[in-house]
Amino acid sequence: MLTRLRSRREKSRGYHFVLITLVLAATGALAAAGSGLEDGEATGDGSAPARSERKAPRGGSTLSIAWAERPRSLDPALAVDRTAQNVVLALGDPLVTLGPTLEARPGLAERWEVTRGGLRVTFHLRPDGRWTTGERVTAHDFAYAWMRALDPQAKSPHAPLLFGIRGAKAYNGCAGAACGRLRRGVRIAARNDRTLVVTLVAPRPSFVAEAAHQAFLPLHRRTVEWWGRRWTRPERIVTSGPYTLASLGREGFSLARNAGWRDAERVAFARIDGRVIPSATGRVQAFDAGRVQALDGSGLPTADLPALRERREYATYPALGTYLYGFNLATVSDPHQRRAMALAVDRRGLAENVLGREVEPARAFTPRPAFGQPSEANASPWLQPGPDIDSARAELALATQVVRRVTLLHIDEPGSRDVALALRNAWGELGIDTTIRSRGAKGYLDFPGPLSADSVDLFQFVRSPRLPDPAAGLGVWGCRSARNKTNFCRTELDGLLRRARTEDTHRAELYEEAEAILSGEDGAMPGVPLFWDVFSNLESLSVADSFAIDPLGRIDLAAVEPSS
Repeated sequence: MLTRLRSRREKSRGYHFVLITLVLAATGALAAAGSGLEDGEATGDGSAPARSERKAPRGGSTLSIAWAERPRSLDPALAVDRTAQNVVLALGDPLVTLGPTLEARPGLAERWEVTRGGLRVTFHLRPDGRWTTGERVTAHDFAYAWMRALDPQAKSPHAPLLFGIRGAKAYNGCAGAACGRLRRGVRIAARNDRTLVVTLVAPRPSFVAEAAHQAFLPLHRRTVEWWGRRWTRPERIVTSGPYTLASLGREGFSLARNAGWRDAERVAFARIDGRVIPSATGRVQAFDAGRVQALDGSGLPTADLPALRERREYATYPALGTYLYGFNLATVSDPHQRRAMALAVDRRGLAENVLGREVEPARAFTPRPAFGQPSEANASPWLQPGPDIDSARAELALATQVVRRVTLLHIDEPGSRDVALALRNAWGELGIDTTIRSRGAKGYLDFPGPLSADSVDLFQFVRSPRLPDPAAGLGVWGCRSARNKTNFCRTELDGLLRRARTEDTHRAELYEEAEAILSGEDGAMPGVPLFWDVFSNLESLSVADSFAIDPLGRIDLAAVEPSS
């Protein structure tokens, strides 16, 4: 048993990732964005989109998965929860997919070219992409979907993901008569059915990989415009991916293998049954009863974690999220004090005894395991798994301005207060007295600009990037970042991140230099990283060899197959 357990845990670290994760609104406006049509109006020849007969799936079994929540929307421009994200990706055929190192791999685009000094990206589509109507998927379907997501009336939460395209941000923020002109200025063009050309604002080496996000999926225009906001219902939706939507209800959904998909022969399961079970305990019970073969990685019951970790079906996967506390540099201005407070924290003890979920002690601001490195790679000297009170006191003695009374603000949610109390105890060892305050998640730190000098001294801060690039996490520390509430600003960091966006060859080294400014030997330590997020899961041994969760929380359902 120990041998099998060890192999399962090795799987949890087996992803070798290179350096590279809102409000639902106006669904009606989104459905008709750019079309001017009302629900039920006809397009083209005045008829509803034709739907081909669903081909019976080949022989094969069913894969059942327990999900923590029901998908709130299956519209790629509105899909924000993890369930919706995974279902939408199973229904669609993206230009590119992400490989095991989060690198871009050909999807419906058989190849791409980056020219004009990195400003132009040209995708060349395969000829065998098909909608479930039998029609060919074309570059026009991608251009329509991207422009629809950018329509200002749509209020798509994913629109900012497209702002690297020239004219996209201006169009998304337009109003009134100017919108028509600005829409024409967006540089997304289908040159022909198989060629999509995009012009960027500036060179962006990560753009091709970003196109794997669900917001970049193609849409069947006639279906969307004919049915309006009701286009995603199972009896109406037209899709292009390895699975089709067979049913959708409050208690779950079913996907059926799309026999007409271009790569259908590699899809092992004829059906995916998704069962919505909000309770972590309920999901484990369903797994133990054999009603599902895997969970979705949304978390396991806190009280049961010690026992679950010993099971052969247990697996963990690194994620991109970082749980930390940011300093207000207007008050805690001496870097020696900030480093000392970071040294005093018992991250391992917090992870095992306080937080109540599976995490990994943070050794830097950017999560190393998700970037293809061991946790200890280039680890910060100020971020140890366990506390180092003697070194912390020695570092604090170097500070010329020590703030002995600090106020800490945490989000009012389960576990956060316990973490705050543990931090108070740790900093008490340094003679620092901590007052704890809390605030609800809604509107938490939702104001422009950094904290003032009379505000709190530390605040809970969670970063969960949506994109497969470290700039998504490091960029928050930029001088002009709207999310940077710390008063930290280093022009050197901004310069490194700008260069990393344009210099593909040296990006990894530039990101390391940026990390060193934050947490290196002379690091500014504008925050105290505590944990790196982890997806913890239960998976039947019958599918464990192929079931996987990537750092963005995505499960390639088409790649899951019975273990040999």
